[in-house]
Amino acid sequence: MRPAAKLWLAAVLGPFLLIGAWQTYAKTNVVKQRVLARNLERSRSWLIQDARLFIGDGRVVERSSILIRDGKIAEIYNDTAPEPKSVHAEAVNAAGKTLLPGLIDTSVRLSLPGTIAPTADDFRDLDSNVDRALAAYLFSGVTAVFSAGDPADVVARHRQVLQSGEKLGAELFGGQGAQLAKRRSSFKEPISPAELAQMKDRGVFYEPALDVVEATGQVGSGRTDLIDGSIVQQVAPKGLLEKTRQGLTSKANTAQTDPLPVEVPKTNLLTAYRAGVSLVTGTESGIPLLIHGPAIHRELQLWVQAGIPPAAALQAATYNSARLLGASDRIGLIQKGYEATLLLVDGNPLQDISATERISNVFFKGERINRGNLLERR
Repeated sequence: MRPAAKLWLAAVLGPFLLIGAWQTYAKTNVVKQRVLARNLERSRSWLIQDARLFIGDGRVVERSSILIRDGKIAEIYNDTAPEPKSVHAEAVNAAGKTLLPGLIDTSVRLSLPGTIAPTADDFRDLDSNVDRALAAYLFSGVTAVFSAGDPADVVARHRQVLQSGEKLGAELFGGQGAQLAKRRSSFKEPISPAELAQMKDRGVFYEPALDVVEATGQVGSGRTDLIDGSIVQQVAPKGLLEKTRQGLTSKANTAQTDPLPVEVPKTNLLTAYRAGVSLVTGTESGIPLLIHGPAIHRELQLWVQAGIPPAAALQAATYNSARLLGASDRIGLIQKGYEATLLLVDGNPLQDISATERISNVFFKGERINRGNLLERR
């Protein structure tokens, strides 16, 4: 090519190269600004005043105040709390409310949409679907999840983005080779004393997944109870619930699934609890009727129906699950020095477990989450 032609080509392509370089720079700059804004939010100080505390390990303090600073629990005041101005914090009035560690779901399937007979469209943009699911968990007060069987590269990619602060969503555990020392409930066979003893000796946790039994039964009977709840209505992607309802009314779908006997897993759960086996909450969200986000609230209600004390159910969903994930040194407890990843609910879930659904505030690593913005444009 002649020198003159090279100059002409460079002149033509130059503007396009500059535009491309600017777009790359601008995108990187937007990400940096987003991370900076997130870090600023997490550096704010909050004083949650006069809340009932469920510590996470079963202990309860009827009235206490919590100072959050730089993303951590800086102080716990079980007597008289200071004035917010004296500790340079913004006040959160929590009188009549209960503060507990963020809930943890130890078994979710992020790559599944939770609908009946999913189509190719449901999997077309997997990354966006996972982003939305993780945001839906945080909206629902679930601050950590363990991915069960999702592609390892997807899990690794999203964990990195979440850790950077670029996007908001529940903390993500799992990935290639990740396994948990837990036993899933048998839905048809009673658990034996020998198996219980072995679980205790080996430190194996027990996950009953009662919501799977309920969901399977509702698919089999064509019922919609699990997708009619308030939080489900708020977090479900546009069109998903209507599609699911249509699937439930289809004879082809309702005839495919035989209901599981609910009494066996409930009895197994109660037996494991009485034997002193460590319990954890895992919902298998992503399977039909279990929309990502709120299923853990229904799981806790089913536990209480089975005879588990609310305090034991809440411990399973917080401290026990943090222990299972190997993260109990920083989450799962309301303790000085721990991450300020907390759930504030109206009422008292120790008396009425459904109070966990009445979410007042979610704090994630010290950031007071604007739940109304979490699912916008997703």
